[in-house]
Amino acid sequence: MELALRPGLSFCIASDRAIFLDLPKDRYFCLSPRANDAFVSLVDGTAPAASADLIRNILPANLLAPPLAESRPLRTQDPLALSDSLVEQRLAAPPMVTMSQALLQLAVTAASLKILPLARIVAAIDREKEAARHLATAVISPALTDIVAAYERANLHVARHDRCLPRSIAMARHLLRAGIIPTLVLAVMVRPFQAHCWVQFEDHVLNDHLDNVRNFTPILIV
Repeated sequence: MELALRPGLSFCIASDRAIFLDLPKDRYFCLSPRANDAFVSLVDGTAPAASADLIRNILPANLLAPPLAESRPLRTQDPLALSDSLVEQRLAAPPMVTMSQALLQLAVTAASLKILPLARIVAAIDREKEAARHLATAVISPALTDIVAAYERANLHVARHDRCLPRSIAMARHLLRAGIIPTLVLAVMVRPFQAHCWVQFEDHVLNDHLDNVRNFTPILIV
């Protein structure tokens, strides 16, 4: 039988280590060395087909599930194209209305993360993206650069450190409400372990520096 991750799980392989994100529980975890080697062999196709049942017995019981429509297949995220970062370009001062909307969205997002499960927030963003697919464009518009500039300016009022998740969710929501389709990226680094989050438009990073995001491996792309 083909194997699949149980619903709610995503993973990546970084430095030969499988890292998992359990979105409903809002936590990251990894496996024991033996289980890690078994899982990686399943993903990279080096495990003989006849050993699938044996490998499944090595892995935690709640990791895999029979293939279902909502299950994630055993494959890593496709590599993301990265060409540049808009925050590294010279940005004009944003309009006051865009700045006010950014500060409001940051406050609303910070509050929502305290009372709502992360999985619910991510699912809402995913639904909004699907509903707005007909608006998709690959052109960097003045509205997009205004929003990028507003969130950079917001760093003067809202500390950037350790706030990549609320800042990225807020920006993604703001962009969607402006008719711009963003990509929300959750990623990890293994040594030392760090989780990170940023927003892209096509292959343009919108709220981080290119050299920084290249240190991370995407684990969930929304």
